[in-house]
Amino acid sequence: MCMDFINNVALNLFFSFMIYGFLFVVFYFILSRLVFRL
Repeated sequence: MCMDFINNVALNLFFSFMIYGFLFVVFYFILSRLVFRL
């Protein structure tokens, strides 16, 4: 039970970290394109 809960939390943290990392990369790419255009 305890290990299952820890596994679930770790999976949720991993997926949220992946989603935020992907959003950060996209945001950084758009920002760099805007800066280069200026």
